[in-house]
Amino acid sequence: SRRRHTRCSGVSWARRCVQETAIIMFGREEAADTLIEQLLQEKDALLRFGSMFMMGMAYIGTGNSKILKRLLHYAVSDNSDDVRRAAVISLGFLLLKDHEQVPKIINLLGLSFNPHVRYGAALALGISCNGTLLPEAVSMLEPLLNDNIDFVRQGAFVGLSMVLHQANSTLEPKVDKLKESIKEVVQKKHEDPLCKLGAFIASGIIDIGGRNQMINLLSQTGNPKTAACVGMLLFSQFWYWFPYSLFLSLSVSPSAIIGVDKDLKIPKSFEFVSNTRSTLYEYPDPVKPINVKDQAKKEAVQLSTTARVRARANLRRGDMEIEKEAEKEKQAAEAKMEEEKEAEKAKEEEPKKEEKAFIVYNNPARILWRQARFVTYPQKNRYQPVFPERKRGYIFLNETDTGAGQAQEEYFPEYLKNTPAPPTGDTVPAPE
Repeated sequence: SRRRHTRCSGVSWARRCVQETAIIMFGREEAADTLIEQLLQEKDALLRFGSMFMMGMAYIGTGNSKILKRLLHYAVSDNSDDVRRAAVISLGFLLLKDHEQVPKIINLLGLSFNPHVRYGAALALGISCNGTLLPEAVSMLEPLLNDNIDFVRQGAFVGLSMVLHQANSTLEPKVDKLKESIKEVVQKKHEDPLCKLGAFIASGIIDIGGRNQMINLLSQTGNPKTAACVGMLLFSQFWYWFPYSLFLSLSVSPSAIIGVDKDLKIPKSFEFVSNTRSTLYEYPDPVKPINVKDQAKKEAVQLSTTARVRARANLRRGDMEIEKEAEKEKQAAEAKMEEEKEAEKAKEEEPKKEEKAFIVYNNPARILWRQARFVTYPQKNRYQPVFPERKRGYIFLNETDTGAGQAQEEYFPEYLKNTPAPPTGDTVPAPE
């Protein structure tokens, strides 16, 4: 057993080394070709496994046709399941900027006879199409939720939650269906542990950052963010060790606009407008916790002997008492149905709130990257953004009207209201 433990430790260390090498080659493109070629010629599957991620990291977001053909070749022809899975996952990194093409390219891989390839296809869709609500990606991932292999269902839960996270039921009705599927899997007593783990991770991704953050692998200029992409690569390795899932936190960023002035304070008077319907980008409903009382109300399995004992007791009690109890149960059921009908009728009669065609936000506010293209900055603002093209994250503001008639600015949070400004370069005390 000691020899086996030593061998397992060696494999683990080797896997970490090839992952680290893939990270080192991030964005190096042709500079990584020599090492990639050397590893591809190796007989050890572990080294070929590392070369798959190396290609994905070195050519991340480029969509290079040569690397695309090579990854597809190894995804269907290599004799190692680990290498096949890594090749398909790397397709998600390679096509990061061209997510609409990913479902078309890996459509057949999602139907592969090999479950490792199907798992890789689910994660590749989640990585490249994260937060896009792409219908083609959703339609590919939904059948995998009912796959007959447990770890394929795990990958489908994770991938679909990445595609649909931060969407409400108005924007994408299938979000509610995914939440129901997560709830069913978690409630099942004899569900496969791997599938259950996928459901737990999916539940966290759906409500990531308290529904105030989004998975964001690209900067506002469209370039891959190093820390975010590395975090996603390491997150995909939770297949081997589940604490790797914590690296997903490197890939998320606040889904907000936070305007700051020259003193790095957050003025409340800064406003911006989202020219979209108010219900489209509201907070999604959280994943509801499991109600233990509802589970306790479910009927327990009755043995045949128990049923016979109850039948004998009913014979002793007499027909009159049995009829009275049946009548009481019938009346209670009818009363409950009437209450439900009245509640539904009252809900229908409630006046519907008028939906606005635009929303005015105060600084700071939650803005999704899907919503950012509809954001405009009114000219009447006391503060104007230094870079008007920026519609997400921290926005540097320039105070355009500093007249004496201006009211005292209020800041968020309140304790910053009377905080003195930081010292300028002329007033910094000399070191002792």
